[in-house]
Amino acid sequence: MNPALLALGRQSAPLTVSQITTQLRQLLEQRYPQVAVVGELSSIRVHNGHCYMCLKDARSQLQAMMWGREYRTLKVRLEDGMQVVARGRLTVYEPQGRYQLTVESIEPVGAGALQAAFEQTKARLLAEGLFDPARKRKLALVPSTVAVVTSPTGAVIRDIVNVATRRFPKARILVVPSKVQGADSAAWIAAAVKRASRLAPSLGISVVIVARGGGSLEDLWGFNDERVARAIAACTVPVVSGVGHETDTTIADFAADLRAPTPSAAAELVFPLSAELTQRLERPAMRMARALRRDVTRERKRLDSAQLHLRQASLVRCRDERLALQRLEGRLARLHPRAQLTGVRAKLDSLQASLVAPVRARLAAERAELATLAARLAPSTRSEIDAKRARLAEVAARLHALSPLAVLDRGFALVKTSSGTLVRDAGKLAAGDLVDIRLARGQIRARVEQHVSDEASPPPTDEDA
Repeated sequence: MNPALLALGRQSAPLTVSQITTQLRQLLEQRYPQVAVVGELSSIRVHNGHCYMCLKDARSQLQAMMWGREYRTLKVRLEDGMQVVARGRLTVYEPQGRYQLTVESIEPVGAGALQAAFEQTKARLLAEGLFDPARKRKLALVPSTVAVVTSPTGAVIRDIVNVATRRFPKARILVVPSKVQGADSAAWIAAAVKRASRLAPSLGISVVIVARGGGSLEDLWGFNDERVARAIAACTVPVVSGVGHETDTTIADFAADLRAPTPSAAAELVFPLSAELTQRLERPAMRMARALRRDVTRERKRLDSAQLHLRQASLVRCRDERLALQRLEGRLARLHPRAQLTGVRAKLDSLQASLVAPVRARLAAERAELATLAARLAPSTRSEIDAKRARLAEVAARLHALSPLAVLDRGFALVKTSSGTLVRDAGKLAAGDLVDIRLARGQIRARVEQHVSDEASPPPTDEDA
């Protein structure tokens, strides 16, 4: 038996609960400073960053806990029912008097902690759709600037530069330095990918290469981190993963838009051969030129045919239009006023000719008849005419004697106002009035200067008249 336990059992003085609990803790920690326990995990919970769990087998249970600083470095997510090997030290939790295992490291039983963590992360991100082929983007045919996330001092960047300059002399490479191995490499890699994504618009970055040389699973573990996978998936430009050798597979390979077996192969995928690029560009140009020549030949034939048809149609159209024009000119000539007048004149002449002869014949007959009648009536008519002529002369003489004009011939005059009113009374006129005086021969206009009284003016005599 352990001497310390024997000494503890021989003590006669009573101990307090705290004293015996402390002594038991000391004994356990001295006896079991480092122990590995195999068991099944259950009742896992995280509080204030620390992880509390229970290890059990078919007969017993052992309480265990893991401080936050160790729990945060775990590469595998702990789950109930997982068979694990927990390493740490046995101690007593004095407030409750319960012994427990303070876990310093833990890993699944079987394939190992790293492999189990890899499978867990892969399954979780796959379920989220982070590896969905629909998210994969195509690389640019001709890259502008290529950002390479890798160690700036390793052989990887030299290999990438050599491949790039050999294949594509105009290659532009931007190195985004990062740690690619070690406990903090995942944080470096994720930060470098995010930085390249931010610089892409301003620097014209068209693709990002994440690269590292070969190594063990532990060496490549930074590329299996969830943070790296999410940074690659969120990058604004396509990402090519070239990590390890051809047989190495990382979570970054699944998250990237394109996976290359090696860093050099990644450079070959990104940078095209200049000769191949020229051929790839020339082939479509040649096909396009041939297609254009065929199109031009076909269109030229169509144009020639159309021109021939158009020429023939134009000739027929011109002939038809000429005939139509001639018909219209004929109609216009017939409808011209000169032609119309000539026709009317011809009709008039014809009508006149048809009418004149009967009229002339009728007139000749009438004239002959009148001559015959005049010959029969001439003696009696002449005497009657002479008598009526003498009567007419007598009446005319009498009428002339009564005519105002005969009075005027005797020296009298007719006086009218300017408005044409006949003046019979001198009193109707005033000095300055204009009057029109009608004489036997002619007419004069005069102005009244003064009235002369009737007594001062002797009556006219025949001699005056």
